Amino acid sequence: MARLDSFPEKLFKYYAYEKGCKKGCKKQDLKARNKSRLLGTIFFSNPLLLNDPYDCQLSVRNNTETSVKNKQNGREWLKSKLIELELKFTENEITSLINDDNKAVFDKVRLKQQEKLGVFCMSKVSDSLVLWAYYTDNSGFCIEYNTEYLITKVVVGIINTMDEAIVNHLVVTKEYDKKPEERSRNKSERVSFAINLFRGLSREDFTEKLLTKYTLDDLINLTINFYVKRYGSGNINYVPKLPLQANSTLFFDEKVNTIENKYYTKLKDWEIEEEFRIIISLGGKKEIQLGREAIKSVRLGARMGEKEKNEIKEILRLHNMNIPLYEMKIAKDGLKKDRLEF
Repeated sequence: MARLDSFPEKLFKYYAYEKGCKKGCKKQDLKARNKSRLLGTIFFSNPLLLNDPYDCQLSVRNNTETSVKNKQNGREWLKSKLIELELKFTENEITSLINDDNKAVFDKVRLKQQEKLGVFCMSKVSDSLVLWAYYTDNSGFCIEYNTEYLITKVVVGIINTMDEAIVNHLVVTKEYDKKPEERSRNKSERVSFAINLFRGLSREDFTEKLLTKYTLDDLINLTINFYVKRYGSGNINYVPKLPLQANSTLFFDEKVNTIENKYYTKLKDWEIEEEFRIIISLGGKKEIQLGREAIKSVRLGARMGEKEKNEIKEILRLHNMNIPLYEMKIAKDGLKKDRLEF
């Protein structure tokens, strides 16, 4: 995840309009979900929940022994990693992981890594017939995100939703409250990029719970260090055949960097999606609030009913969302958008 992150000019997310209520659900909950998405709530999935069974699912080899040997106080470093994964191993199990002689222990670590990895997928196009049909049945909506805000809002949002124990672990054990220039001396370019990106953060950006325990300077340093070490984003590379045996490792190894193959590579079958994604360590199954300023425009599906259109208009109007609202129209040469008033 050590790349510098530049976003495409336009990024979109397709959503089904939630209205069909399954057993046990409440219709008001579905309406609330539509509303929250329109007001800037996003959900970070994890690899186990993605619709492509090969996505992020490369087989990995156990490099724990090498990682422990290469780290100062290697065994303590490993215990720190297990804390992040919320795994409570005995000393014997830790030794088995290092010696690679207990597959059940290895599998537990791999599963937790997948559960904890946050993935948020977007598209660079908003007029794809296939995407409108597949994700929305042409009756949902498509949100254009303001890329100017995405990185900042996403990283701060993830930190605000973290368990207190994990934040404390990052600050105390991993020293994420240290000045980034000192903590990541070998990543000076990425650190400089992050400092410029996050230096304008204020108390309003963090939860009261965090502010009662940490100073604003500590939280800004935490945010920058978290970004430097645990955030990545980029275009998906589509290939005719997946590199299923890409020498990927259980723990990150800069000498055998398989991040591209592992997280940013999919089969050409998915090429029509023109996907751009954000990857965050410790971000799996997290719902975060980007805020209304992160929404740049909204498009409504060509088959959306008048009732649903009016509900969306009302949400945008009541929350003073002064953004373009479009309706997709079926034209001779493909989908076109018409501006709607609300």
